[in-house]
Amino acid sequence: MSGERGAYGGGRHGGGRSSRGPVDGGRSRGGGGRGRYAPAPRSQESSTTPSASYRPSPPATAADSPSYSSIGEELRHLMIAEPTKEQTPQPAAPPASSKSLRHPARPDFGTFGRPCLVRANHFLVEIADNTLFHYDVSIVPESVSRATNRKIISELVKAHKDKALGRRMPAYDGRKSLYTAGTFPFESKEFTVSLPENDGRKAKDFRVIIKLVGNTNIHNLKEFLAGRQIEASQEVIQALDIVLRESPSTKYTSVAQSFFSPSFGHRAPIGEGLECWRGYYQSLRPTQMGLSLNIGRNCWVCKLGMQKKNQYVNIVAHPILT
Repeated sequence: MSGERGAYGGGRHGGGRSSRGPVDGGRSRGGGGRGRYAPAPRSQESSTTPSASYRPSPPATAADSPSYSSIGEELRHLMIAEPTKEQTPQPAAPPASSKSLRHPARPDFGTFGRPCLVRANHFLVEIADNTLFHYDVSIVPESVSRATNRKIISELVKAHKDKALGRRMPAYDGRKSLYTAGTFPFESKEFTVSLPENDGRKAKDFRVIIKLVGNTNIHNLKEFLAGRQIEASQEVIQALDIVLRESPSTKYTSVAQSFFSPSFGHRAPIGEGLECWRGYYQSLRPTQMGLSLNIGRNCWVCKLGMQKKNQYVNIVAHPILT
């Protein structure tokens, strides 16, 4: 059958269908078949002296080829594996605080032109190199009025200044903060204050709890004003501002950082229960020349309610000129 179109091997278990030509010569399309009884492949011999011999690789076994289950396990592991830190992009971290952003310092003063004097509403303030102590104030029952809170603390100071307060004169902001130039004889103490009513009714009792929070060193602010420190201590400026506001807060009507009173003059009724009062604004500001007290003039419209003996109550202020 060598000269025929093709020959068949050992059936289903033999080789496949061969190509044209003799079985021993030429290319054979057939292989060893799929059965386990297929003959081993024969090495191809040349009529001339062979330069190299062909040795087929041994058939792969089940141990050599990866199983489908192991591949699936590996793919599943890759799918659920968390990305490493190197692969995860890290967002840019924001600055820790606004204090890291500093304004550039002024290069120098002017050298051209003619110097002149300018009149301004700034007044230099001299401060002692001292330490202010900060106390937290809690009033029970709580009052929403700063004026009422100031009256309560004022009555407390009158009653306990010489003994319990160690002759210290505090500065109070009307809410939660109280400052002294020295420490009280206690770190935390509770007082009972009786505040008389304006209409002659029975006095109302309040519990006042004063507790030490910390201290504020004015030396840091003086170092900044001298140019030896970059950052100005806002805590010190706030404490000094409260100290400077203590006296006018007990005499005049306080609205935000301004004070108003009919005693300042130019009091004018404008109809429908409205009056125009004059006042002033004050604020502490650090400058190159030192600590400055800025004072500006304000004018407000006040709605007044009348009471017996011509006492003014229910003051509601609105600015019309600053």
